[in-house]
Amino acid sequence: MKIVIVVPVYNEEKRVVNTVNDILRADKSSQIILVDDGSRDNSYKILKKAFGNNKRVSILQHIINLGKGAAMKTGVKMAWKLKSDGVIFIDSDGQHNPKHLPEFKKVLKKNDLVFGYRKLNSEMPFIRKYGNIIAKKIIGILFNVKRREFLCGYLGFRKSVYKQIKWRSNRYGVETEIATKVGRNKLKFSEVEVDTIYIDKYKGVSLFDAMKILTQIPYWYFSK
Repeated sequence: MKIVIVVPVYNEEKRVVNTVNDILRADKSSQIILVDDGSRDNSYKILKKAFGNNKRVSILQHIINLGKGAAMKTGVKMAWKLKSDGVIFIDSDGQHNPKHLPEFKKVLKKNDLVFGYRKLNSEMPFIRKYGNIIAKKIIGILFNVKRREFLCGYLGFRKSVYKQIKWRSNRYGVETEIATKVGRNKLKFSEVEVDTIYIDKYKGVSLFDAMKILTQIPYWYFSK
């Protein structure tokens, strides 16, 4: 079973090279697709210099910033061109530990989807922690899907279920939308506990983003 690792990148010139090197060390065989989503810093140039000649690494670029969801779609399209049977997404900022990749791949051999989950402890920022708690209750009831966490971007799935979970969200909200589609289509999945790492507690999903995601839930509920 061929699995490709997809890494969305946006303004991560200080961390992305270390992240990719950690992935290469943790997974000795999988190809890696890096999708620079219109970074305003030197992320793309740095990646080309560091991995441009690495046969296991493909580097793609959006000329303008389209959002994480769009970068994920671009990565998926490339993965299918590489004849991949599935993909695993990992963030570029070092907050997803690549050491879990072998377990993700093992789980995907027996499941259509695999989701990472973090413990809702003191390491998790307040907004993320209680956003997760609220999401678990609302989505659990509306879509009949039981998950330990809904906001973790460390996830993977097989090509066979992509059409059923294909998301419309181009920015934040991708993980939540996928969760709603998993529930609606009654897809089988498994979960893997991953390290709770927050290098920058103020980066990522803001309170405004969280509220915006919540307002989209009714749309996902009534849409087909």
